Amino acid sequence: MTELTIGTDWGSYLAWNEQIQFNWDDLYNKMGVRFAVFRGDQEQISPTNGNYSTMRNLEASRRLLPINACFYWHYPLGNVAYYIDRYSRAIDRELPDFIGIDIEDTSSGATPQQFSDTAQGLCEGLQARYPEKRIAIYTRRDIVTTFSPPLQKWIGKFDLGWQAAWPDYGLPVYTLTFEQLAVPLVKIYPSGNLSTLQTTPWTSIPGWTANAIWQYSSRAKPPYPAGSLYAHTYD
Repeated sequence: MTELTIGTDWGSYLAWNEQIQFNWDDLYNKMGVRFAVFRGDQEQISPTNGNYSTMRNLEASRRLLPINACFYWHYPLGNVAYYIDRYSRAIDRELPDFIGIDIEDTSSGATPQQFSDTAQGLCEGLQARYPEKRIAIYTRRDIVTTFSPPLQKWIGKFDLGWQAAWPDYGLPVYTLTFEQLAVPLVKIYPSGNLSTLQTTPWTSIPGWTANAIWQYSSRAKPPYPAGSLYAHTYD
């Protein structure tokens, strides 16, 4: 039987008053969250340009959670060597337990081959820099099957497949109790019916044998009062 461990990922955002936007005590004790992944290389405190801090979020989550990691954005037309160096500096200060690579930017104008080549270069370059850390590729089925099929030739080299945008993507935001979130229950698109997740390893992405990480919801909210610090959607 496969063990299901619940976690959350977050873009390192802080509230307007620079507060952490998660009640980690609640998530740990009431929902059973045991890992968190934040967008790495994000450090800016600005009333005009936004408040976010990977380091502050990591510090808060590490007080309780045993696994804390970071994901780094793939720029399809970016200079691979530049981003390997930049993200290496971030990794050295953030010390993530594993390294996520978010391969979802379909708006750059890159060809399918360019998209694949720069993603592969970034993943392999960071793996070479940090051979002791596992690489988690974070992407969606349509990107691999339709937008950039060349990805299928190499993503299987990295065993921490992280599938995004399933199964409630596209549904309106909904609120669940902590008990429901801990099961976990999730609404299924397009019917909107609540269903308990199956823990059997599976994937819909060619090149992976199974999802190690599955972003099963991007629409659910814990039962905090509307407008309060923690009342937002959780991935």
